[in-house]
Amino acid sequence: MNIMNKQERERKWTVNNDGWMENVYSRYNITQGYLSRNPDVRVRIESHGGLLLGYLIVKGDRYFDDCRDEFTYEIPVHEADMLLDLCRGQIIRKTRYLVNAFDKDTKKIIPSDRCKFEIDVFDEPDGIETICEMEYSRDEDLERVMIPDWLGDDVTGDESFYNHSIGAPLIS
Repeated sequence: MNIMNKQERERKWTVNNDGWMENVYSRYNITQGYLSRNPDVRVRIESHGGLLLGYLIVKGDRYFDDCRDEFTYEIPVHEADMLLDLCRGQIIRKTRYLVNAFDKDTKKIIPSDRCKFEIDVFDEPDGIETICEMEYSRDEDLERVMIPDWLGDDVTGDESFYNHSIGAPLIS
């Protein structure tokens, strides 16, 4: 079993237009559901390049607006499907696009392990706004990144724009 623990650092924005599409370097479909929303525990199945993978992801509370601990466990896809069934219809389906980030001074691509944009286009539930997350590894990357004009409002910390707030209310 592969396990990854990291400090997740991200900013979040609404998206004004599709200008981001010219810098997409990868995309994959995600189905995710929540077993618990406090702290966030999400189970999702990802399909990337035709390879099906299952994950159990545990996220802790944010200790700054844009930082929290994240634990990712790779699990067999059939187990992820069974866990998604426990989510009682509280399912999100989306396509995630990975988009290059650029240095505002040099205009060069920042390596994706240091900074990248992730655009989530939601298929289910209907009517959810397209959201962009920028994951970054160091404060200096955040300071150096060129903020593209296709980004809208900064909604970092606004719980209504986080996936655990999307979908049906919890069933007790």
